[in-house]
This record gives sequence, structure tokens and C-alpha cells, in this order.
Amino acid sequence: CHSKKKPNNLVIGRTYDGQALDMLELEVQKIKSIQEIGNTSTRIKQNTKPCFIFQGALFDHHEDFIRIKNLFLDLFQGRHIQTINIEGLTSVVVMTALDEQTFSFEHYEIDFKMNEETKKNQVFFQDLGPYVDF
Repeated sequence: CHSKKKPNNLVIGRTYDGQALDMLELEVQKIKSIQEIGNTSTRIKQNTKPCFIFQGALFDHHEDFIRIKNLFLDLFQGRHIQTINIEGLTSVVVMTALDEQTFSFEHYEIDFKMNEETKKNQVFFQDLGPYVDF
């Protein structure tokens, strides 16, 4: 939502049967774009879902943060699945409650690498972007 009074706001919402059910306006405090991060080796394919990590008790106990969590999960939901292939996970969104007014949104690519000593996969996150503080 770009306007003179609120030039850095993002509006997300959900609809059902052509009616707006819920809407949220978020002020973008800081942003780092995908181009600024520069990860061009992404393996993320179309129609894949990211894994979500919500850091901070506010996402479970504060009314506004519960609503934010619910809207973002709906936004990225896609189709329902019954099982998950762990090695098929290609990205993770980490949302962190910084305080009662702000939170961050960070997007990482997931990379699995075999540890030669333990013969087990290790998980690594690579910067993917965007990163946004709301």
C-alpha cells in the first residue's frame, strides 16, 4: 500500500468467496532485497512450501502476533500435504518477535550436507532473502 502518508507499508490479507475476511497493514522499517544478498544458486522450485520458524513467545501469547502468524501461514499455505520428505525441504522462513511492536522476516535456503565423521546429514542455512523488519 503506497501512499504519501504511509510510503513504506505492506498490506496483506485473506479473502473468502470474494469477501475480505482479514487485513493487516505492516510498516516496513528495514529491508534487504534478494539482489542485495546476492544468492543466485537457489534450488527452490515453484510450488514448494517453506518451513516456518516463529521465534518468541509473543507469536503464541500476544493477540496481534497470533494474528500475524496466522496470516503468514495462510499466505504461504499452498496445497495440503500428508507427509514431508525432509530432504525435499528447500527453504525456511524465520520470523522473530523483536519486541511487542516489531518483528523480523528472514528467508533462508536449506542445504543438507553429509558429515563424513558421523555419516549423518547436517543442516545449513544460506542467506536467500528478502529480510524485512516490520
